[in-house]
Amino acid sequence: MRTLIDDAVAQGATLGVLGATDDGRALYQTLGWKRHAPLAACVYRP
Repeated sequence: MRTLIDDAVAQGATLGVLGATDDGRALYQTLGWKRHAPLAACVYRP
């Protein structure tokens, strides 16, 4: 994950958006990610 983040920044990324489970969020927070809003999963099937 750190390699992907570093590569994105090297290519000019200034914002990252990541969806994660509660367990995944714990990992990403150790890498510097911050929770800003809950994520809802929605599916529309006509």
